[in-house]
Formats: sequence, structure tokens, C-alpha cells
Amino acid sequence: MATRRALASLLQSCARRSHATGFATPRRLRPSVASRPSPTGFLLSRAVEYTTTAAVTVAPTTTQRSPSSKGLTGKITDEFTGAGSIGQVCQVIGAVVDVRFDQGLPPILTALEVLDYPIRLVLEVAQHLGENMVRTIAMDGTEGLVRGQKVANTGSPITVVDLLAPYQRGGKIGLFGGAGVGKTVLIMELINNISELGIYPAVDPLDSTSRMLSPHVLGEEHYNTARGVQKVLQNYKNLQDIIAILGMDELSEDDKLTVARARKIQRFLSQPFHVAEVFTGAPGKYVELKESVSSFQGVLDGKYDDLSEQSFYMVGGIEEVIAKAEKIAKDSAS
Repeated sequence: MATRRALASLLQSCARRSHATGFATPRRLRPSVASRPSPTGFLLSRAVEYTTTAAVTVAPTTTQRSPSSKGLTGKITDEFTGAGSIGQVCQVIGAVVDVRFDQGLPPILTALEVLDYPIRLVLEVAQHLGENMVRTIAMDGTEGLVRGQKVANTGSPITVVDLLAPYQRGGKIGLFGGAGVGKTVLIMELINNISELGIYPAVDPLDSTSRMLSPHVLGEEHYNTARGVQKVLQNYKNLQDIIAILGMDELSEDDKLTVARARKIQRFLSQPFHVAEVFTGAPGKYVELKESVSSFQGVLDGKYDDLSEQSFYMVGGIEEVIAKAEKIAKDSAS
């Protein structure tokens, strides 16, 4: 449609220029009665009419509005991430937005949301500047964003990357994969695909790693949970040949439990991205790192063995999993 609009503009410009440069019939030679247009003029007029009509009949797009600051108190709900704190924009340079927080300074890669803005605008913290100020990267246009605009700290990063392959600030990363697996989408989400399983983002949890995946950097709880997730997924991978040849019925009870938990983990590693809403049809979700770690540990410990694996797909935190499981059970019973 954009091509049609550009073509319309070009054709109209050509038509105006033809009159201005003397290609039109001289006045003394024009007949006093209306004459049929030349074939070239006829085609040009039809082309302009077609492209202009196409340009003005574009279907309107729906825009998601930003949250309102009304009723927000700025009370911090998490001392570690500063979630709930309210900051103010103090400088805007294109996609780079500096925000000052009086308290609750958000960590690197935390998602912030601009309040009372015409569109939903997410900012991702990229740098701490000192004096309670952070430098962020905007995930959408910043036209109309002004100093003093209120910004909310969500305290939430991204699930699968933070759990299994955390990125080091200022370090180098590599994303390997074929076309259409979500490399560009993941990068857009980090500074703002579809796999064979249909799990989004298509990050391989066994081949993905990081030098930061260490108990000395992340802490024992995060490290042990990440390694536990990888162990279950590796055991499931080792069992797939047996399953393909003999079927699930030939597995031991422990192996069946491993398979069930691994499949739930695979689906729980999915996450609806804000930048992929148009493709998935699901609203974007951010999940706090502490919640991600505790939720996956709960799956490893068998706390959610009674929930269906489908309830773990394309959701945010574990509370959404439980709610989705209840809805699936209710729908099945009706």
C-alpha cells in the first residue's frame, strides 16, 4: 500500500510537470469543443485515480494506549528491582531517553513504561548514568515525548534469556539460527520465529549458554534452577529415540515424569513478546526474574504436575499458568 501511495505521488507530480513544461496543447490550437483525451493521458489519469484511491482507503490500525498514572502511588513493591517506582523523563534524543528516579533505581534491561502517552511505549534500561538517572532505549517512536513525563518501573526483564543465557552488559553475544527463528525479534525486544515446536521465542535452551551462568554471578538459586532445567530437557532429549521406537508406554514411571515436566518447561520457556503481538495475537508479557526462577524451580519440584502442559504455553508468570489451567479444565467440563 505504501508503494501505491508513492506511485500516486509520482504520477501526480509527473502530470503537473507536464503542464508546466509545455507538453499541454497550446491554447491557440485547442478546439473550442471538448475532445477525447489521448491514450497516454487516459492511462495516466486512470493510474493516478487507482493509486490515489488505494492510498486513501487504507484500513485504520488500532493503537494500544499507555497506562494511566492516575491512582499510582509510586510505592516500591520489590526492593531489588525497584518495581512500582515512578520516574520522570529528563532528556529525549531520538530513541534514547534518560529517566530520573528519586528511589527504586531499575536494574539494567528492566522494562519501563511511559505513562499518559498516546501509544504504549516501553523503554528498556541500557545504562546507569549516576545521580539516580538511567539511560534507556525506546521500543517505539518518541514523537511528543517531553521532559517531566512520568515513567513506571515494571521491574521485569525477559524470561528465557534471563534464566538460561543471561547477557553481560557491554559483552558480546551471538545468535545462531536459520531464517525466521526470531533473532531480529529477540534483539528488538532486548534494546526495545517460529521453531519446529511453535514455541516463541525459538531459543534452544540446551545450545544457549553464557559466561555469566555461574553461581558466583547469579547466585546459587538461579544457577541451580537453570542447570536443573537443562538437565531435565537433556534427559527428555535422550529419551526421544526410545519414545519414537517403543512409545511412551514402555518408559518407567520416573522417565514418564521427566517427559511430562520437560514438555511443561519447553512451553513455559515461551513468552509473548510485545514486538510480536501482531504475529502471535497475544499481548506482550514481562516476567520478573525472581518469579521466573521460583516458577521453574516449582516445575522441577513437581508442584505443578497436576496442571496440563498446554496451560504453560504463551503466558507470563505462574499465576497465569494456574488461571489458564483452571479455564481449560472448566471448558473441558462444559
